[in-house]
Amino acid sequence: MTYICVKCQRTWVMDEPTDYVSGGICRECITSYIRSRQIKAGNDACFGEPDECNELESCKYSQYCIT
Repeated sequence: MTYICVKCQRTWVMDEPTDYVSGGICRECITSYIRSRQIKAGNDACFGEPDECNELESCKYSQYCIT
């Protein structure tokens, strides 16, 4: 499937490319968004870097971060 990021317009393909495009949010945009939320919550901005995280057990984003 071919995707386009609704925020930055970057395109990416998962599995096989398609003639049609589906909307989504790319990894870079979601990482930026979640890191800004972590900062607002008073935590380290470490989403996407589980080895750098000191709050893996308590962070509400950890299930998405480590996958």
